[in-house]
Amino acid sequence: IRLAAEEHHLVISLHHIASDAWSQRLLVEELSTAYGSQLAGGSGRPGEALQLQYADIAAWEVENASPDSLEPGLAYWRER
Repeated sequence: IRLAAEEHHLVISLHHIASDAWSQRLLVEELSTAYGSQLAGGSGRPGEALQLQYADIAAWEVENASPDSLEPGLAYWRER
């Protein structure tokens, strides 16, 4: 939110189902580190990328999904 030409506030609103306290702390720490880096003349980007990304896990799940592996979960939701 721009309050003045040189004054801004960052507001983040997350539902508790989408983020837990640990994740929120990590988000604030990483934003703070990136902002501090940028203020000091750096790029503001973290030093190293994560080795495993969400897309990698999703692709693995799709590749390893079979009707047999999905049936217990489907049966549960059919009952509900």
